[in-house]
Amino acid sequence: METVWVLMITIDSPLVGLWDQMDLSDDPVLKRIIRDDRKPARKQSDQHSTLVVHACPEWSGARKDAGREEIAAELSKALLDRLADQLGLQHADLHVSSSIAHRWGSAFPIEGYPDRCASDHQRSVTICGDWMGWKAIEYGVQSAWLGGRAAAESVLTQ
Repeated sequence: METVWVLMITIDSPLVGLWDQMDLSDDPVLKRIIRDDRKPARKQSDQHSTLVVHACPEWSGARKDAGREEIAAELSKALLDRLADQLGLQHADLHVSSSIAHRWGSAFPIEGYPDRCASDHQRSVTICGDWMGWKAIEYGVQSAWLGGRAAAESVLTQ
């Protein structure tokens, strides 16, 4: 599993025109930006935006022993640079009211397990997880849901 630094950040702006999720292949620091405040059943505000940012595994691996405050500052700067460029804003328009970094030690599989679940029907054991049946565009909650569904189907067909 790869180590990935994750940043949760609140910006005192509604960030009009910002996508709900963006996967980045052209950035040496940022891998994915998710509008946490736009997820279903989340309270939305016209005063601020909450984002979750996944750093690139390579960048994260080189900094896996760094401090959370240092990482939060580096990821915040990379994000604000990206947002300013993407939305045509100045850094002064993007006031950060809170940020926290977390080192996700087992974030994504280096080499994915090919099936959504694994079953041993003789022992009545079935396992699944978001790391199984993994594809670059299907990790996280979507992959977890698909794995859970596959596990349920496997159990029901024993």
